[in-house]
Amino acid sequence: EGRLQYDQVLNKGVNHSKAIDRINQSRKLNHDKAMKDYDQNVVNIAEELEQHVIEQCRYLRDDELIEIDIVIKNNLKLLDDDEKLKYMSHEDVLNIWKETNISLLERKNYIEKYASFLMNIETMRSQQIGAALSTLAESIVGVGYLLRDEAIRLVESRAFLTNEVIVTNTRAFEDVIARLRRMHVEEVVQC
Repeated sequence: EGRLQYDQVLNKGVNHSKAIDRINQSRKLNHDKAMKDYDQNVVNIAEELEQHVIEQCRYLRDDELIEIDIVIKNNLKLLDDDEKLKYMSHEDVLNIWKETNISLLERKNYIEKYASFLMNIETMRSQQIGAALSTLAESIVGVGYLLRDEAIRLVESRAFLTNEVIVTNTRAFEDVIARLRRMHVEEVVQC
């Protein structure tokens, strides 16, 4: 009868054997599982890193900065009271200023340490998600449900989304650190 015309094949559809259908279903299930595992891995990474950020932020706010701010305010209260100031020697006043400057430098160091911590968080995110993307790529290509080029495009789109998150977070962290630095400068100016 010769070859079937293309439109006839489309109208009739292609019937595979049941074995091929089972293989395709198995590949689809494995593909979906690899995608779901990757998505869950990304969520787990984000939650873990978020917990680290929350802990470090609370530590900075509740332990480090509060203690230093109390020391600075107490030192400056000594200099604010004119009656007490009259009886202090010049050397005592200089020592109070010296202690205050040391505390301000310590405060600045805490803020800079926090800034480094935030940047390291995004480095950790990129490394962990990069490993997860590699696993995803190996799994999807190994399953063979999609053609290799389609699998690569799928992984590339996931990598693009990850890069957007990292860039957005880095910009947000830079804004937070800039605000903390401005607040530090304002604290110094008020002193």
